[in-house]
Amino acid sequence: DIALEITLGLEEAGYTTWCYEVDSIPGPSYLIQTGQAIEQSKAIILVISPHSLGSRQITKEVVRASESNKEFIPVRRDITHVEFQNRQPEWRQAVGAAASIGIPRQGVASVLPRIIDGLKGLGIHPRLKTDAGRIAQIRKAIGELQGRSMLEKAEEPPVPTKKSELEYGVAEMPEEKVKPAVSVEKPTEAVKVAARPAWSWVGIALLSIALGLLAWGTVGTLLGEHTLSFYMIMLLLAVPFMISGIYC
Repeated sequence: DIALEITLGLEEAGYTTWCYEVDSIPGPSYLIQTGQAIEQSKAIILVISPHSLGSRQITKEVVRASESNKEFIPVRRDITHVEFQNRQPEWRQAVGAAASIGIPRQGVASVLPRIIDGLKGLGIHPRLKTDAGRIAQIRKAIGELQGRSMLEKAEEPPVPTKKSELEYGVAEMPEEKVKPAVSVEKPTEAVKVAARPAWSWVGIALLSIALGLLAWGTVGTLLGEHTLSFYMIMLLLAVPFMISGIYC
């Protein structure tokens, strides 16, 4: 946490600080505690970030410090001075003409000397002796905060890659949607003929036999009444087979 790191650096330099993460106590209202700390302080180190700009609590503290005529040292994190002024005009008015300082990639340690120079420029000087117990307390708070942060990151579900998302999507899709699109051509007439059922050929055979026998002799004289009846039965049997074969 940026505020804790700045607090640690100032304590190591001999300054007396108040930080909510270290100095707040359970029970009394935090509004009373922060209000008392503001009244007793000589300057306010205001950490400005995209996250803190939306905090109503910090806005109340900024207004309280401004009304108490406290000096501000604005420290920016991941935001420009112009963006800060545009997004929080209320803070801008409270801070006034105080110049801000941005935290580079190197971290808080690289800007601590400038913050200390700013305090000295305001006439605020460190004490001669540092408090080892206080420094150890702040280091412990930083370690606990970093441990919680690492635990929260470890508990976060992994972000699926594009490949795993696609695999999951295919696995969840119904089977008919996963099948590849294949162009199926309409069967030709030759395929239909080849697929005729067996009984159509039976009808053709019966019809051929009946016609062959009829062609062997004269229907009225040579065949006789009983033979003609036999041919008619064969013809009647052949017709259903032929019809079923045509429509299959």
